[in-house]
Amino acid sequence: MTETSRAKSWLEPGRQPYTIRKAIEKIKDEVNIPELLREYDVEVRRNRARCIVHEGDNPTSFEIRPDQKWRCHACGEFGDIVDLCTLVERHADTWTAVVSLAERFGIQLPRRSETWPTWPSEKSKIRDAVQKHLATTYQRRLTRVYAPLVLLGEETPAEEVEALDELAAALWPFCYELAGRRVNG
Repeated sequence: MTETSRAKSWLEPGRQPYTIRKAIEKIKDEVNIPELLREYDVEVRRNRARCIVHEGDNPTSFEIRPDQKWRCHACGEFGDIVDLCTLVERHADTWTAVVSLAERFGIQLPRRSETWPTWPSEKSKIRDAVQKHLATTYQRRLTRVYAPLVLLGEETPAEEVEALDELAAALWPFCYELAGRRVNG
């Protein structure tokens, strides 16, 4: 796998965490490719330049497109500004290229909110409460369905209550597992 294809596979939508996607978007919004090329002392004329990826001499092999993508017609590499920085500076991963660009151009990258660390535990508590409630609902419904099979009509009210409690207790693990599948996806 080439360096570019590694960078590209990491940048596919849905592959990286939200904060990293937002940081990449901010870099792309605030820095354009000609600015970065000027930082590398590469002259840009009519959206063409020499390729700094393969260090070519042809001043027109590197094309900058209006959508802020680039392509070198000599070496075949292409991408966006983050890919260019990754390849030229030989970063091990895309995130270090994003940090490099942010430092170079004085861009404040997005941060998580102060309440972020508490959200996963709150989310877990909510999920557990929903699962227990759903399991209780399943248990109640299944107890009603199977109660006529358990109760033969000859028991005393105390024996009926005891038999229904035993049935409900026997159904609980199944109901809890079923509810967990529903709540957790």
